[in-house]
Amino acid sequence: MRNSLFVVFVSMAIFAKSQSSIRFCASVNADGGCMMQNNKFFSSPDSLLQKVSLLATNLNGFNTDTLHFVMNSIDKKGEEKFYSRLDQSVKSDWIYVWQSAYFNSPGRYSVRVLNRQDVLQAIGTFELFLP
Repeated sequence: MRNSLFVVFVSMAIFAKSQSSIRFCASVNADGGCMMQNNKFFSSPDSLLQKVSLLATNLNGFNTDTLHFVMNSIDKKGEEKFYSRLDQSVKSDWIYVWQSAYFNSPGRYSVRVLNRQDVLQAIGTFELFLP
């Protein structure tokens, strides 16, 4: 029993260590710092668009040459509908990459980060409020 718990713990630690994540920011600085990270964004009354920076990180490197940011709107029933896709060329040892996306409709959005083979690397959601 003790050995099997140890194997489970080590497996979970390795899985967690290799995980990528996505954060939503007002902007990203040149060093990959997320400025004003949030999951809720409020647009100013005179704006019809809201920019959201999508910051993907993996401390072990992404081990691919391309990442895809796939954005979907989420309706009130929780069903997702394709909104947009941004592709990003990367070096395999990069530990962070970001894209700025513009949204023109209020609501909830999901963002999936996929590698070249369309394998999920990270997923997150945020909410947008427009005037």
